[in-house]
Amino acid sequence: MGRIHLFEPNLSGHRPFYLRWLLTGRPADLPCTVHAPAAAVAHPALSDLSAAARSGLDFVTMEQPDAPPPSNALQLVRHHWRKATLYAAEVRKHRLCADDVVFIPYVDDAAYALALRPGLLGPPRVVAVGMRADFHFAPMAISTAQPRSAAWKRWLALRLLSRPRLHTYLTNQLPLKQHIDAAFPELAEKTVFLPDPAETSEPVGRDVAGARLGLDSRRRHVLLFGGLTLRKGVRRICALLARSDWPAEATVVLAGRCDADVRALIDAPSMAAARADGRLIVRAGVVTTADENLLYQAADVVWLVYEQHDFMSGCQVTAGMHARPMVACRDGLMGWYNREFDLGPTVAPGDDDAYALTVLRRCWEDSAWAAAAGARGRTAFAAHTVAAFADTAWVALRRAAH
Repeated sequence: MGRIHLFEPNLSGHRPFYLRWLLTGRPADLPCTVHAPAAAVAHPALSDLSAAARSGLDFVTMEQPDAPPPSNALQLVRHHWRKATLYAAEVRKHRLCADDVVFIPYVDDAAYALALRPGLLGPPRVVAVGMRADFHFAPMAISTAQPRSAAWKRWLALRLLSRPRLHTYLTNQLPLKQHIDAAFPELAEKTVFLPDPAETSEPVGRDVAGARLGLDSRRRHVLLFGGLTLRKGVRRICALLARSDWPAEATVVLAGRCDADVRALIDAPSMAAARADGRLIVRAGVVTTADENLLYQAADVVWLVYEQHDFMSGCQVTAGMHARPMVACRDGLMGWYNREFDLGPTVAPGDDDAYALTVLRRCWEDSAWAAAAGARGRTAFAAHTVAAFADTAWVALRRAAH
């Protein structure tokens, strides 16, 4: 049996935590080499890996490309080609062979190049995680926030999936797995659903969680959590806060790192009164896992009306695992989950603010409905644990390695 080589040249966003969860859940009998930037070992998500997790684990330095996100088709092609050739160079550098397994936890930034030139990864068998494929949106009746050229993306995605050296394609998109099973049964075995993970703790109850955070239990709390940018729906919720009919009992809680645009918005004079009278609470900066769990438990509803966002969000998973009703964007996978599992209302960019406020208020005024929606969320995301995420990936890697 060859060795497993995990390629992760980018440690931004959620990716270091996915890497941590994968390595913590690695079976002891599966040795692994992690190819990552030199700073990976020192990253807070990885620096305190246990001795058991480090046993049988090696780190080698892999180049981290420094390039801005692509903003047009030509840049996208160059981006995919650069990432694919980076992987190919790593395979050659370490002389990986047909007995080895290459694990790519985020293949989306090289998928098109690998579909056209699958030989770039050389002889190893490949297990890849794809999180941003969208060729199945139209067949699964998933509306999109942005126009998408489905025909060529569909051709490239299916070309990649059909390549013999791609042993397993793991996807966090449940409707993609459903589409493959129904429309391309010959690809069903190699396409595996990978539950998007979320960490949770033992529940302490809404009022206790709020008290630990210094929140007034008499008020109703609307939570926006994560890396906060205007794209996360901050602008829309601030517009609702500024309305004369905003409920006097309701508070918006913004928690997480705020970018410059969000900071400018919440520091504006128009939001000063909301902060002064308790309608807006800002907990800016890094949020610990313990406080994250308390924030979700203290919330009456989670706001997920993202702008121009067609893919998954860990915040939706976490809201569901905490049995909280959620208001989500109407388009993309988040809207699909809300409708498919009846987790809460959806709001589109064209919906007026009066409608958005009406559906938001229902989430705390109709307590029986809110409890039922929360219970459905807990059921929908019950398998999205960190352990299940790691187990699914390592089962696929074990199969590929034998």
